Order: sequence, then C-alpha cells, then structure tokens
Amino acid sequence: MSMRRADILSWSVVVSLWGGGCVSPEAPDASATASEDSVGHLMPTQHAPSDEARFDDASSSLGAVHPDTVVTGNGMNYHGGPVLKGPVAIYDILYGSWVNGGPRSSDNGGTINLIETWIGNPTTGNDNDRWEKINSTYGDNTGNVLGHATLTKDAFDNFSAGTTLSTNNNSLQGVVARAINTGGLPLNANAVYFVLATSEVTATTGTAAYCSQFCGFHAHTTINGVDIKYAFIGNPDRCPSACEPQFPVSPNQNPAADAMVNVMAHELVESISDPDLNAWFDSAGQENADKCVFKYGPVQFDASGAKYNQTITGTAIGLHWLIQMNWENSRGGGCSQQLGGPFFTN
Repeated sequence: MSMRRADILSWSVVVSLWGGGCVSPEAPDASATASEDSVGHLMPTQHAPSDEARFDDASSSLGAVHPDTVVTGNGMNYHGGPVLKGPVAIYDILYGSWVNGGPRSSDNGGTINLIETWIGNPTTGNDNDRWEKINSTYGDNTGNVLGHATLTKDAFDNFSAGTTLSTNNNSLQGVVARAINTGGLPLNANAVYFVLATSEVTATTGTAAYCSQFCGFHAHTTINGVDIKYAFIGNPDRCPSACEPQFPVSPNQNPAADAMVNVMAHELVESISDPDLNAWFDSAGQENADKCVFKYGPVQFDASGAKYNQTITGTAIGLHWLIQMNWENSRGGGCSQQLGGPFFTN
C-alpha cells in the first residue's frame, strides 16, 4: 500500500551507542522549514505474514545482476528525481526515554543496541550485504545507488517536542533540526536521519497516525538551506498486532527491536531510492519496499519457534533477523532477499 503526497515502511565511522549528543527539553528552538513534501511516504500496518513463500524465478543467479543507471520495465517507474548514491550516512536520533526507561520493558538501551547492531558496520552489521545491494538496481541520470550505508552517529532527545510528533506542525522536523543544531549531528544531504521513539511517543503525518495507518514513514525537509531526508520509527510495543511481525517471540527475544529493524530496513531503502518522493515508484505510487511489505520469502525457525530469514555473520555475531524483501529493479522485477536471488511472492 502506498500513500504518496497527501496520504500515506551509510554507514562509515561508527561511534559508541551512548556517545551521541544529548538534546534536552530546554534546548533552544531550531529552525526546520518543511518542504512541499512534508507529508511522508508511509509503511502501512501489517497483514499477518504467510509461513509459505512461493518461488517465482527459477532461472535467477546470485550476483548476476549488472544494473544500468536508469532501467524501467521492471515494475517500477522513474520520475526524474535524484537517488542517494552512497555511501549513505545514517544518523539515529534516540527520542524519548531510552536512557531511563519508559512504560514498556523494551524502552531501554538494549533495544537500541540490537537495532544499531543490525545497522552496524562492515564487520558487525548489515552494511553492504546482498540484501542492501538490491538497491543498486536503482539510479538517476548521474549514477547508481551504491548499496552501502553506515551508522555514523547518534544523538539523544529527551522529549523536546513532547509525546506527539507531527509533520503537520513541523514538530518532527524540529526534532531533526535540533539534533543538527544543538545535538552534535552534522548537516548532511547524503544521509538519512532516523527518529527512533520510545513507546510513549506517537506521530502523525497528514491525516495518518502511527499504529493506525502506518508503522513508519520517510520524508524530506529543508534545514539550514539543505535538503534533509528523515524517517520516523516508533516502538511497536505500543501496537504489536499492527507493527510486530512476531509476538511474543522473535529472533532476538525482543519483538520490539526486531520489528523496528524491519521497519527501519523498509524506510532506509525507500529513502535511498526515492529520497525526495520524485524518483522511483510504480503506477500505484508504491516505492520499492512497499511492493514487498511484510513479505519475507523462505524462513527458518530458531529454538523458540521464531522465524528469521537473515543472519549477521561478521565477527561471530550470529544474530538472526526477520527482514522483509525488497523489490529488485531488474530481471523483470520481483521481491528478493538478496541481489540476484530468486523472487518470491510472499
């Protein structure tokens, strides 16, 4: 499902999780000028994932894709806007009660540690892997997406804009601007700023609300004269039936963190392939991750019965994740778990 415009899911220098700046409620106002696309592009709430995945491309060959800059005819249309080629920086704005703990047990540093482990770096995380490389099948008139993103820095914000954030009154954009102007995050047009919120926090964009119509969304705004891409990801323990693929078990025994990673993956690849909402989407307005939302392909089961389809292998991490597939813009187009892999329909 897509709700474009008026409606409605790069990592190189890694800092310590708790090493980012801290933005207090008393931080001075920061200017954030909302762009004409202040209504975000949303990842809808879920339908229950199927246990079975149907194989759809028996002729595929891993790593055999050689993408050109702009290729159409694969179920996606190019609308002339830029992509983020990369390496793309990721900045996490840790909004709410992550430090002292909130009303739900997942409102803590352990959840953030898991999320940032998945983002990670070339030796400990998902950076530059075959799943992320699916995005390299998208480009603009100057080059292709690299498929390389790195967690660069994070910052804290202790409810500077309260517990209801919105693009409608610029409060969400203001959180991003404060993190840049007073929280120590750099001003970077080739980046995605993720507002990761604890369970007390809800958000709206246009007429849509977190947990009711969406699990996350991405948008862009102008801050200090620079086009800044950002996304909102809430703690889905606020609404597990809407945004958590698995509950009460999950691959890392933290359903909220596992679900936030899935939503973050969705918004990351869309923010890169359609950062200003004018690059890649299909005739129905769906971006690449929308076409595969809550579709996982073949899964395995751990000892607790939790499903997973991705594993971090670097530096003996060995953590499992359930991450939705992404739409590969080649070979006729389809949902895949990795670049050049088989396509699956659920």
